[in-house]
Amino acid sequence: MMITATTSSRTLRGRIEDGMIVFRAMRYAQCKRLRAPPPAPKRNGERDVVVDGSIAPQRPSRLEPVMGAPESPEQDEDCLTLTITSPGADDMARPVLVWFHGGAWVSGARSWK
Repeated sequence: MMITATTSSRTLRGRIEDGMIVFRAMRYAQCKRLRAPPPAPKRNGERDVVVDGSIAPQRPSRLEPVMGAPESPEQDEDCLTLTITSPGADDMARPVLVWFHGGAWVSGARSWK
């Protein structure tokens, strides 16, 4: 089921997954090699954010012989996106949990389960 949330710059279309509202691949900055990333450009209109974005480039995991190969999402330097999960899309104040995957550019991604 699709759901929308309006921000200061656009309307986002996410979806309900397991009773939670999920917005995926929400860009927070632009990738600029060897420079600080500038903020993402503001855009008007609606944007679908229901599919995970690209993951940071990385080599095959050393754990693949033991655990098997993970799904193969697209790898790209332009991977500065967020996934936001919430029990509701409204004006209620809620706690925020920020999770940064480790991996040292070797393995892992925000979208891996």
